[in-house]
Amino acid sequence: MVRYRWKDLGNLSTFHISLAIVYAASALILNSVVAGNLLPNLQGLPLLAKVDLGYNNLNGSIDTINWGSLPQLTYVVLNDNAFTSIGNAFNNTPKMQQLEMASNPNLNGTFPPYLLNMTTFNQM
Repeated sequence: MVRYRWKDLGNLSTFHISLAIVYAASALILNSVVAGNLLPNLQGLPLLAKVDLGYNNLNGSIDTINWGSLPQLTYVVLNDNAFTSIGNAFNNTPKMQQLEMASNPNLNGTFPPYLLNMTTFNQM
């Protein structure tokens, strides 16, 4: 697992994932003062299976990232943020087993029906 200290990340809105973590299996950036929109840079990391961005102040639409471009993705935690919509964010994530999005008070719209039909979920 790749770990960064907050001072190493600088301003997350301008942080670019380096080649050093292209083969990371987990990305954990939690319990921080990270604010802003999700970075599309997370997409296209072929071995990324777990993403935990909980307890930050991220906002906007969750489908800013093409989560389907992460073929090994099984676990996503987005709790305690300020996201506004889900959209089709997880429509093409065949290995997804766990999705946590509690305490996002700005989420609006209807719950996407495709999430209810995902057979791989063991916790939502």
